[in-house]
Amino acid sequence: MKFRTPARITRASRHAGLTLIELVVVLTILVALGGVLVPVVGNSLTRSHVATCAVNYPELTKILIQMEATRGDLGDGWTTGVFDSDGSPVNNSALNTDGGGGGAGILATGTLTADEVTALTDYGITTVWNHGDPTASDYDVTFNPGLTSEAITAATQVIVLTDSQAQDIYLQVGGSEKYIWLGIDKTWDALGDVTPEPPVHFGDAEGSLPTQSYSRFGAIFQVADADGDPMAEFKRVSYCIDGSAFETGDNHIGVHWQDVHGG
Repeated sequence: MKFRTPARITRASRHAGLTLIELVVVLTILVALGGVLVPVVGNSLTRSHVATCAVNYPELTKILIQMEATRGDLGDGWTTGVFDSDGSPVNNSALNTDGGGGGAGILATGTLTADEVTALTDYGITTVWNHGDPTASDYDVTFNPGLTSEAITAATQVIVLTDSQAQDIYLQVGGSEKYIWLGIDKTWDALGDVTPEPPVHFGDAEGSLPTQSYSRFGAIFQVADADGDPMAEFKRVSYCIDGSAFETGDNHIGVHWQDVHGG
């Protein structure tokens, strides 16, 4: 039987691991690779979000237009984007206040006139859903908002666009036009005919993640014309009520087109 000499054992032990210098070199390489890969991964996620929105926005628009043409309405069970407790806008509370999301207190709420309520109910919108208690242990602003229903009345609080917000998404202003936002969530009774789950917009700006702000897609409805006469008409799809504006998918569609076509 042969035995290794102590010298051989010493050499084998010495080469079994990494020296301090070798370890430093390996760590330096890993740090350098991380510096290269992290921006690439982040950019890929951003592009993925942009692409998803660029698909969801026109698809939802097409679906709602087809529904309106064939059914004469857009279903019931829309969300208001306000808290049931005090009628304040959800995203004014959920977004940060340092300017990353436009700041708090930007979104405005209001009520509907009796004639506007009649126009909406004739259009098929009779019940809306408000956000529940944000202090509940299982509350999540987008995925588990604890929605509670109410019959739409002149006392119902809804999010009303300002003239500048409406103008930013190319809606007509200048008279007595009135536009409101309503969201598409699991309570929408037409959901099963359209998609198994309501779509979500995943923003990449501070304060715009679904865990930080209500990020369901929704629709802008006109409830009063330039003369102030009541009406109910679908105007635009809008995703993720931002803290300062109502976003549509136009910008994402443009960016996605450039990504795909190199324009």
